[in-house]
Amino acid sequence: MRVRLTTAYLAIVIGAYMVGLGNVWRFPALLLKYGGSGLIAYLISVALLTTLIASVLKVAHVEVGGILEHYERLNFPAFTLFFLVLNVLFLSYYSTVGGLALSSLITSKAPENILWKLLSSLAFILIVFVILMAGKKRVFDIMAISLVAFLVLVSFVIFEMYSYVGNENEILSSFKSLFAVKGFTVEMIADMMAQAAYSLGVGLGFYLIFGSFMPKKASPAIIAVTGAIIDTLASFMGLVLFLLVSAIIPTALITSTGIIFELTPLILSKYLQMPLLKIGFNLTVLLVAITSMVPLGEVAGTVYAKITGLHRTDGMIAVFIMTLFFGTLNVLLLSYNIDAIQILDKTVAVLLFFGTVIEAFGIRLSNVSPVWKYTGYIVSWLVGLVGVYYLAVSIKEHNYASILVLLALFLLIIASNRPIKNRMRKVKRRQYFSYR
Repeated sequence: MRVRLTTAYLAIVIGAYMVGLGNVWRFPALLLKYGGSGLIAYLISVALLTTLIASVLKVAHVEVGGILEHYERLNFPAFTLFFLVLNVLFLSYYSTVGGLALSSLITSKAPENILWKLLSSLAFILIVFVILMAGKKRVFDIMAISLVAFLVLVSFVIFEMYSYVGNENEILSSFKSLFAVKGFTVEMIADMMAQAAYSLGVGLGFYLIFGSFMPKKASPAIIAVTGAIIDTLASFMGLVLFLLVSAIIPTALITSTGIIFELTPLILSKYLQMPLLKIGFNLTVLLVAITSMVPLGEVAGTVYAKITGLHRTDGMIAVFIMTLFFGTLNVLLLSYNIDAIQILDKTVAVLLFFGTVIEAFGIRLSNVSPVWKYTGYIVSWLVGLVGVYYLAVSIKEHNYASILVLLALFLLIIASNRPIKNRMRKVKRRQYFSYR
């Protein structure tokens, strides 16, 4: 395993973690709303968050131990509970989207049947955790292969669709109108930073785990920057795909994930008459959905195992059961027209931003150079301010879920910190006497 953990290989793995289905549908939708101003705000946000990622990777890289040991040194090991809850929430939250990706291999239309939605979501969760059980070495390989396959297949799809349209002026005029500067607002800046945070996967604890087992010669800066470039490239590919779908089917109403699971496959099979390419596209979409969720399961399982003193495999099983429960709850709520994803959208954004602050917590107290230390520290607080903004907006809209969930999480952290510290002392004492 050590032989293959080169900087280039790890950069591809980080890119695989960053790239998700949101690159294809969420990024173009936001640019359509905010135009060139949104693009500028997004690129600045990506640049800032990339420096933060590099700083967190560097801190984890020079420290001895894992994510729990990192926060133990800061006298607050219970902060890891934030990542446990947030990652289980994310896994459950997006299991329905993963279920759609799985269903797209079988049916051409998004399933309406609630039992089908439930079974496909649970099957997606099962696949994610089966991959996790294979161990880090195989997980990394699957992530790297999936990313390369996705980028190659989407590039080929774009080429074929562009050849079908055949009108360069139409595409170029769409690009120009899309990039028109529409002015800057606080809402726009916050939304584009939220998209950058979603896309780069900050605030979920993965970079602390990833940095802890990077080889000494690996470069955190190169890994972070390369991953961010790959992710941004995928976002622009999603934008081009969005414009091509609009050009081929101008009457189509492009809504959220419909571009991935319905319209693009429809064009490939009906307009381009390329059923095999459609199957390949659907398969790589599923792989990307899986590989963007696998690291979240790794974080949640690792944290649970370390806190409880269980083996990694037992921790994964416990998190799998939790995710199954909340994933089932999410689908059942949909059957009653209660869209938990829509209701909790701002809540998840708030948690993500506060998670970023927690992930960067302790950078200023670490032993890394001042450049890493203060850059990461300053950016983390800028991100925290955006989290406060989202929290204020939620309260203004009488959506109190954000503040209630955040309050409950911090109360849990405060109440659990002493018991976790005591358990860790006992484990260390036992290890010490066992060693003697």
